[in-house]
Amino acid sequence: MKRWLALVATLCFSTIAKAGSVDDVKITILSTMITDYGTSEHATLGEWGFSALVEVDGRKLLFDTGRTKDVVLKNATALGIDLSQVEDVILSHFHGDHTGGLLTLRQNLTASNPHALSRLHVNKGFFGQRRHKNGTEELNPMIAERSLYEKTGAKILIHDSASEIFPGVWISGPVPRVTSEKNWSGDGQLKVKVDNEWVADTVPDSLSLFIETDKGTVVISGCGHAGLINIASHSETVTKDKKLRAAIGGFHLLNSDDDQLRWTAIELKKSGIEHFVGAHCTGIEATHTLREHLGLPRNQMLNGSVGTIYSLSDGIEPTWIVR
Repeated sequence: MKRWLALVATLCFSTIAKAGSVDDVKITILSTMITDYGTSEHATLGEWGFSALVEVDGRKLLFDTGRTKDVVLKNATALGIDLSQVEDVILSHFHGDHTGGLLTLRQNLTASNPHALSRLHVNKGFFGQRRHKNGTEELNPMIAERSLYEKTGAKILIHDSASEIFPGVWISGPVPRVTSEKNWSGDGQLKVKVDNEWVADTVPDSLSLFIETDKGTVVISGCGHAGLINIASHSETVTKDKKLRAAIGGFHLLNSDDDQLRWTAIELKKSGIEHFVGAHCTGIEATHTLREHLGLPRNQMLNGSVGTIYSLSDGIEPTWIVR
């Protein structure tokens, strides 16, 4: 009898544990620095920025909107992607190379669908005041853009903790900075106003996206200012899954020295990661160095380009320039 009850409990637990898992994941990079010629009719454009279309079990969302106002729109057209049915957009943090296309995309796509990009997800602190250490000029462009975006009838959802926006799809909320990673720029020259005090801007509003699958968690990052290992650790806390299936996007490792990259690889290897696409600020050389330390084959870890696809079923589908 006890053995039978244990078996029933195990089966029930398995059902509950897998209830949040998604079956189908597809991520297409729409903005980063590396690109090739796209289609014969339309060329894709590279820029210092990041954006990706995320498709999960038939639902679509846009993660970041690139730097230049119309690059994501043009690249989506070149790749034959219709963004007008995407109603949720996530901005990983306030920096202009991730937010630049928001208004243009919203204004253009509403001609086909009034609800296109009508729900914006950001972390707490996204609209915080910023300035140089000895300056007074406001450096956060999203403070002014907030009212312009809301005037289009769109809504803003501000997250102060991990939030499940679709079944098995989590916005990280603020990522705890447990390790000594300092994956941001500024060296104390930039300040952010927190609780009425000006403090060093470590980009506390930086968020990532966690997708639960039965093969492990898929992580998507814009710049990863909280640190890749902190993000991986937090994903485990949120999804209750130690396995990291894939990490896609920007992780701000381009300035890391060999010791830092070696440490990052050692820590990352503990997660059992199988796929890595380093785009934007990850750094080309940093991605190659991590690959050497992790011992992953080339088809499982490479630099991302405009049009690079990651899917749960097929792994990484690179464009020819990054193969």
